[in-house]
Amino acid sequence: LYFLFYFVFQKVSTTQMTERTAANAIANAKAHAPKASMRSSADHCIATAEECLAEGQFQYAFDWAVRSLGYSTTVFKAREIALFGRPLETDLPVCHD
Repeated sequence: LYFLFYFVFQKVSTTQMTERTAANAIANAKAHAPKASMRSSADHCIATAEECLAEGQFQYAFDWAVRSLGYSTTVFKAREIALFGRPLETDLPVCHD
């Protein structure tokens, strides 16, 4: 019974990568590719991401798009840019008296 509960809970709690999210990540990677320091590597990652997307492997497509963004943006912000098209604000506003 515990195994069944665990299996169902894991299936419900894990998020599934969607085709739309993966496609948006690839589009964001393409938009940032021209400023990549290693353009051929970024393009290779995009091509692999597109192949994965065509095969229905959306998580792999997203991961390859993030790798491409690692070449053209900072590695630390690549996932945020893949998801949102820009880095999220990390600085907290300073309150003055």
